[in-house]
Formats: sequence, C-alpha cells, structure tokens
Amino acid sequence: LHGRSCLLETFIDNTARLQIQEELQKSQERLSHILQTTPVGVFESKASGAFTYVNERWEEMTGMTFADLRSRPWKEIQEPLNSMRIAKEMWKKFQSRLLPDAEIRFMRPDGTVIWLYGQSVPVYDSEGQIRGYVGTITDITDRKRIEDAVHLANKKLNLMNDITRHDILNTITGIFGLIDMAVASGNKEELARLLEQIKEE
Repeated sequence: LHGRSCLLETFIDNTARLQIQEELQKSQERLSHILQTTPVGVFESKASGAFTYVNERWEEMTGMTFADLRSRPWKEIQEPLNSMRIAKEMWKKFQSRLLPDAEIRFMRPDGTVIWLYGQSVPVYDSEGQIRGYVGTITDITDRKRIEDAVHLANKKLNLMNDITRHDILNTITGIFGLIDMAVASGNKEELARLLEQIKEE
C-alpha cells in the first residue's frame, strides 16, 4: 500500500463444511454398520438386474460372494422356472404400483435348497426412469418346512377321516341290512339270532 509491500491474509470459516463432512462420515459409518449386522440380505442392482451391491448376510444366505455375482442378473442364479414365475409376478406388481415381493425356492452352489422371501423397490433417475432396484431377502426355510409338515399332517388326517367314515358307514349299512332281514323273517328264533348279530356289530 502506498508503495510499500504488505501481506494480505484472508480467513474462511470452514466450521460448517467440516461439520457437514463429519455428519456425513458418521451417517456412512452408521449405514455400513446397519448393513453388516442386519439379519436380512440387502442388495442393489441395475435396471437389468445385474447386482451392484450385496451385504454379508446376503452372501451367507445364498452361499455366493459378490465377486461371484458381479454383473450377473438375478435370473441367471435362479432355477429357470422360478425365474420366469417371479419375473411375471414382479411385472404385474410394478404395473399395479404395488411393492414387489415373492417367495423364492433357491438352490445354493453346494446343492442345498432354501426358501427366501424377497422384496424390492425401484430406484428412479432424475427423468423418472428406473435406474435400478434395492431390496432385501429373508430366509424363510424353517417356516416353509413347518408349512409343509402341517400340510402333510392335514392330508394324513383327511385320509384317516375318510377311511374311518367309510368303515362306520359300512357298519351302519350292515346293521340296517340285518334289521331289515329280522323284520322280514317274522320267525322269532331267526329274529333273536339276527338281533344278537346286530349287538355284536
């Protein structure tokens, strides 16, 4: 100034920006912790169905790592008939604006069959186009085994009920036949003999 050199210093208050960064880091850590400890499998995929993220629980349930899945769509890791059924169900629900969900019979790479309950929601871009999906899978294998056991028990009970009813009806029909014979005979000795036979039935 006025022909003299001087040092000009400026100060910018970064407190707000640092607070935002700190909050963002805390949120990311919290989300990461939730995704690692949640009891359900969490996934993210492109619109094509190719996986872009799965959590550890997803890998544990399916027996597949994210490296196994990279760029592979969900339909490629399912049984073909299952895949077609689920695709139809999901499409109908998307068209009706319902939350897509399905029960899925899934075969792990080791040959173990498990049942999963899957839910997903579309993620839209700024133009309103679907850019992908996020969702969860829950292992419902135990529930399905119980349902199957109850269904089998009910079938057995119904069969026993039919057999028992058939036996009772046969016995009643036989008794009515003996009564008709006793009434028709008119012979007291024959009537007494038939009545004794009815008692034995």
